[in-house]
Amino acid sequence: MQAIYLAAVMEAQAGHFDVADKDLEKIAGFIGRIQRAFYFTGRGEGTACQYEQAEEAARKYLGAVPKRYLRL
Repeated sequence: MQAIYLAAVMEAQAGHFDVADKDLEKIAGFIGRIQRAFYFTGRGEGTACQYEQAEEAARKYLGAVPKRYLRL
């Protein structure tokens, strides 16, 4: 699970959001354990113009991360 997540992070950082999204789909059942995965999911969805899904992922990310760690 962590290897797939890290591969998705590297793909997202390289701007390959479609590949990162496919990696994250593989671990969809475990994403709740890795809060930052919601961030990368949201970026990928936004890039793909799937704005409702991107907003949902962003809300999950904001709800999962303690506010003291957010830089808004």
